[in-house]
Amino acid sequence: MEKKAKILATLGPSIYNESKLNTLVELGVDAFRINFSHDTSGIKKIISRIRKIEKRKGKKISLIADLQGIKLRIGKVKDGVQKIKYNQKFILDNKTQTGNNLRVNFPYSKILKKLKKGNKILIDDGKFLFSVIGKSKNSIITKCKSHNCIIRSNKGVHIPNLNMSFSNLTTKDKKDIKTATKLGCNWIALSFLQNEKIILEARKLIRKDIGIISKIENKIALKNIDKIIKSTDAVMVARGDLAIDIGHSEVPKVQLSLIKKCSQNSKSVIVATQMLESMIENNTATRAEVNDIATAIFQGADTVMLSAEAAIGKFPIQAVS
Repeated sequence: MEKKAKILATLGPSIYNESKLNTLVELGVDAFRINFSHDTSGIKKIISRIRKIEKRKGKKISLIADLQGIKLRIGKVKDGVQKIKYNQKFILDNKTQTGNNLRVNFPYSKILKKLKKGNKILIDDGKFLFSVIGKSKNSIITKCKSHNCIIRSNKGVHIPNLNMSFSNLTTKDKKDIKTATKLGCNWIALSFLQNEKIILEARKLIRKDIGIISKIENKIALKNIDKIIKSTDAVMVARGDLAIDIGHSEVPKVQLSLIKKCSQNSKSVIVATQMLESMIENNTATRAEVNDIATAIFQGADTVMLSAEAAIGKFPIQAVS
């Protein structure tokens, strides 16, 4: 059967070598995503490998620069990963030292001040829950409320009911757009946008042959969706952060609605996040995951995306296959 929908794979250490990249392209990967929320030093070398494969195979491969936006993130932790015990105290502070199993850097002074006792903090796409039990001037003390809690460096943080308005590109995003242009990226993905203003700002900073993907990740973006779709070239249904903001059970309905709206406006749509999450550790997918991907395709998604499954998973080739 001919493959019509495209496959987008996130670049990471699991697929950096040329042989694996070559195999992934042979299996049907059409584009690679560079996550600018993580360290991108050395990515130039990986891109030159991809371009070499592209030339050799005569197949056009797109590169997508996924910008960080205003997503809140913790800093680095020792060895890249730390285990936190259930009910133990864990501190978020503005110290720049590498974190451990007792504390981590959280470089947002205004938010540290806003947080109160009882506030909930979700880390890593909502996987791990922490509850605020106290605070000082530059730190907050939390209790881990999740079993088997594993914290990794630079993971995203979501604080329910904490609204922040955001209508401009960050300094980092502007810098990353320049880097992405130099690297020859074909698309810029805008994270955590709330309206069309950031799309229009980004347009002024990129060449005409670079496309813009708007990632839909919050309630405010959904309220402004018609203007966003008209202003953008493509939409990504970024289900991880979206689920945390609107509730997991609302995501299927919103996914279908966004795909329909994009189709009506002749805009390409990508469905992303936890498509084959179990394959980070397992060499086969669950039936639910297979069904999830099939549903996205039946609904009319143009592209499905692999995140950690490709970037750091144990079985990236099987996941693409």
